[in-house]
Amino acid sequence: MAQDKTTKFSRNDIRFWEQRVYQPVFQGNNGTIKNGNFHVKIQAHGQRRGVSLNATSTRTAAKLAKELDGMVRLNGWEQGLKLFRGEPPVPKNALTLGEYLAEVEASGIIKTRTLRTYITKVRTIAAFITQPKMPERPNRSDSSNEVGKSKTPRKLSKFDYVNGGAAVWQQLVDATPLRSLNAEEILRWRQRCLKPQEQNPRNLASATRSVNSCVRAGKAIFATKVLQKIAHVLLPDPIPFSTIDLLKEGNSKYRSQIASPEALLRAGVDDLTMATTESELQAAWTSCGGCGVAPAPTPAEHIRAELSATRKREAFKVLVLGLCAGLRRGEIDKLLWSQVDFPNGCIWVETTAVHAPKADSDGKIPLDFQIIQLLQNWQSESEDDFVIKGSEAKAAGNKVQYRANRAHEELIPWLHKKGITSRMPIHTLRKEFGSIICAQAGIHAASRLLRHANISMTAAVYTDHRTNVTAGLGNSLGSRI
Repeated sequence: MAQDKTTKFSRNDIRFWEQRVYQPVFQGNNGTIKNGNFHVKIQAHGQRRGVSLNATSTRTAAKLAKELDGMVRLNGWEQGLKLFRGEPPVPKNALTLGEYLAEVEASGIIKTRTLRTYITKVRTIAAFITQPKMPERPNRSDSSNEVGKSKTPRKLSKFDYVNGGAAVWQQLVDATPLRSLNAEEILRWRQRCLKPQEQNPRNLASATRSVNSCVRAGKAIFATKVLQKIAHVLLPDPIPFSTIDLLKEGNSKYRSQIASPEALLRAGVDDLTMATTESELQAAWTSCGGCGVAPAPTPAEHIRAELSATRKREAFKVLVLGLCAGLRRGEIDKLLWSQVDFPNGCIWVETTAVHAPKADSDGKIPLDFQIIQLLQNWQSESEDDFVIKGSEAKAAGNKVQYRANRAHEELIPWLHKKGITSRMPIHTLRKEFGSIICAQAGIHAASRLLRHANISMTAAVYTDHRTNVTAGLGNSLGSRI
């Protein structure tokens, strides 16, 4: 029986690699040609790659193959190859915030839109530390200026996106050395934000939440799972934000501004769904001081009235989906009819071609029978793939873009008139939904239907106790007071 000529050696043995290095063979005009340099193929981290060892002897190539195998298994393919080829890491003291953020973005470990939010907040801290000096705006020739008169030069503003001020400000802030984001400077920034608000407890609580939000963003950008993906980048010691603790925040629990959700829905039916072109024309005529029946409209007035009526009917859909299903504004905006499960009476919040929910936020939302019937009526009148009429869905990139923003903007002032004065009234509908579910089925059911990652978020922010519970001792006073 023929014996296997390949002897089994350990991977740490040079002889193991002597059996595996090879010289690639090519077909030339004069026959087979061997490449002078030895190569090796290594299987690691789910990938098999061939690498040139830049060696012309078997013994030298085997030694290099053994070193490469150890580097790749310990550090991963990208970092292992850089170490093997002798590529210098980014110098510790020269690394800037912008360079680090570019590495994080290239790793892809944080979603682009989420990373943009984090970056904005971290730049707020870096700007305080660096105090970037903005250059002056370039002078523009203006023939209308009188001879001999000169305008006072103005500096570019970080809010000026037209003249490039925002881009310049970002470049200056991104040049902040990463070592400057140390605990001493971050704490100095935090104190500067909080001290002016110490005399006003409400403002102090708001400022504390804002400060914690920025610190959380910094911790997320420098989290361990991120650093593992960009291990080739050498960071200051200690890691920025690693020694900064979050401050204790005041109570941010939801306080309902909706006396009766049922009454709010009925008002929506009366004010929004009943809107017609004729009623909008009459309302426009009355608001301008007109008396009696509105005169015949011009074609432009008729179109405006028709669009206004459509926006109100779509706004009612937003109201129903927020209050009766607890959907977020983005989920409502890009909800597809394919996500509505009519046979099972529910909506499936899931990743689609046009929208991805927040992390771990997929789930099923059961609906009342009447709401399902309402959705069926809407679908019978719809000619679109979306529940809410709007423009074509576009890639949002780094910004939040709503395809049915006109419907949202129609609903917001209407909710304000109904007493919902919060900064995000559509999101308030979601909180009200959570409070109703909590009162009916408990905090765990509310957390499940709100699709929170943990129950603590539901308990801390999203529920209001709709049932008043008292000690019941008032009757003991009788008529003594």
